[in-house]
Amino acid sequence: MVLPSGLIGREDLGLMLRQLAGSGLSEEELVTLIDAAMQQAGAEVLAKGGLDGPAFRTALSHVDLHNMVVDIPRE
Repeated sequence: MVLPSGLIGREDLGLMLRQLAGSGLSEEELVTLIDAAMQQAGAEVLAKGGLDGPAFRTALSHVDLHNMVVDIPRE
């Protein structure tokens, strides 16, 4: 969720990473990716508990989001 402070929390980061990686990603792998993204963003982010806009871009700078496809289930 986006935290009251406006920071992107671990839950929202997890949702986005799950969309990028698909269902083949285990919960343990997802947690590892979230931890790595938070570490890459820096110690200040860890202290605040979430990512602001610039930290979000830094954490995901190696990911090509232009080709991201979100699967929306249809009944």
